[in-house]
Amino acid sequence: MARVDAVAVAAFAAFPNLQWLACTQRQLVSADHHALGALLLARDGRRAQAPVRQLQGIVDRIGGGDAFAAGILHGLLSQFDAETTVRFGLAAAALKHSIPGDFNPVHEAEVLALLGEASLDVRR
Repeated sequence: MARVDAVAVAAFAAFPNLQWLACTQRQLVSADHHALGALLLARDGRRAQAPVRQLQGIVDRIGGGDAFAAGILHGLLSQFDAETTVRFGLAAAALKHSIPGDFNPVHEAEVLALLGEASLDVRR
């Protein structure tokens, strides 16, 4: 975490209009099993961390980062609180790992439905 905090301090110093910084933390268990967590940091010192999700049976990683960023932007624009925003971003990324290709065609309701689940169990 110290490295993330140092990066956040530097980013907030370099970009005076930057209000939020988000990142994922991935641990590879195997080629198709990853543990994925996420962190959202605010300029004012607030931080929210999403619980780590165990992604098993990964279909495609491509587009997962884009899905995470889109989920964070959606949460901020929808005025979700910081914890819901980072959890929403991580859930969007988790869903994308179950879809081939780089496009994430899921709807908000699908992401919200996944927020309460402990692991990725996509019903498609």
